[in-house]
Amino acid sequence: MKQRGNIKYSKSIKFMILLLLLTLFTVGNVIAKGPAAPPFIPDISENWTPIYPADLYPDFEFEGLSPACSNGIGTESDEFFFFVKAGNVNNLVVYFQGGGACWDPLTCLIYKPFSPDVTLDDNPENGRGMFDLQDPDNPFRDWSFVFVPYCTGDIHWGANDKEYTYSGITRTIQHRGFVNFQVVLKYITETFAKPHKIFVTGSSAGAYGALGGFPWIKEAYPKSQVSLLGDAGMGVSPPEYTQLSRPNWNTQIAPWLFDTSDSYPTVPEIWNRVAEYYPHSKIAEFTNAFDGTQIAFYGLMFLTIGIPSPPDVQMDWHTQMWEGVDYKSLSPNYRYYVAEGERHTILGTSHFYTESSAEGILFLDWLTAMIMNQGGTGGHGAMPWIDIACDACRE
Repeated sequence: MKQRGNIKYSKSIKFMILLLLLTLFTVGNVIAKGPAAPPFIPDISENWTPIYPADLYPDFEFEGLSPACSNGIGTESDEFFFFVKAGNVNNLVVYFQGGGACWDPLTCLIYKPFSPDVTLDDNPENGRGMFDLQDPDNPFRDWSFVFVPYCTGDIHWGANDKEYTYSGITRTIQHRGFVNFQVVLKYITETFAKPHKIFVTGSSAGAYGALGGFPWIKEAYPKSQVSLLGDAGMGVSPPEYTQLSRPNWNTQIAPWLFDTSDSYPTVPEIWNRVAEYYPHSKIAEFTNAFDGTQIAFYGLMFLTIGIPSPPDVQMDWHTQMWEGVDYKSLSPNYRYYVAEGERHTILGTSHFYTESSAEGILFLDWLTAMIMNQGGTGGHGAMPWIDIACDACRE
């Protein structure tokens, strides 16, 4: 009996030693390899990193054009590149940068109110607002980001090289904003497998880029919760401007949204159609009631197309902005936040955290209710996702 007891004791010791060795081996392996990445998080840097399409996709073309900025004359380079960073949750922000526009010889060659190139200074690593990823109140601090720079003068919509001549000056502007987006989309679909949530957004000219890119992103990720927010790009313009700019840019609109005979739908019509076509996505816009930059561009449109501007450009823009918002609001999944004042954009500013001029409701709370999908597109929940405007914003 004693012998059997000793044999049992020996086997027990051997088992414990084996278990200890196995544990040490497993711990050593984890230390050597590091913790396993969460599922579907791409293997990219957590630091903002430039991505050069010419290196990844040297033969990429859309509409016979390769990715590029507007031109290399008077700029550092016409090379297009974009920025990415990994988060630690399976959600993705796709942000379109703003920076003016040009649509005719006067604006493209003389005034030049647009960004003509991309440089490393466009890196949003030290940005404010939604790009301040150290702020604990930032709802996107753990998300992955793709930042699409803007350098083509076509609100990210173009696929055309257009020659302009003015007072003896001739230059070809490469309106390739949509070409650039398409190569970014290729990278996104090859890098991000199955994002749970995708937030498509942009400021100023980037608001239009987000609007134009959203349908393509949603089609690429039909099972993801994809939301759209336009920041300070309300689409107020005279019809003559639309007829002038769209052909010069060879504007690209998702062909499944509009009949090909309808070449130039208005911006409010595009918003309305996108909301109708994707009823389970939350669609929204932010603007200040008297946005000074949008009003200035509205006045410039009248100057360049050669027709008299309204007696009060500011009030005319304001009135038409509201007419467009009311039309878009016919879609039950569209919402707006109209703040007081003349500021331009919010997402990349400190006001991202403090804006509450509309009914005392923080823009940040309204936005969080949107991306958390509280109550779905019906807008119910602890913080209802509803239309918000400051008291005097309709006046």
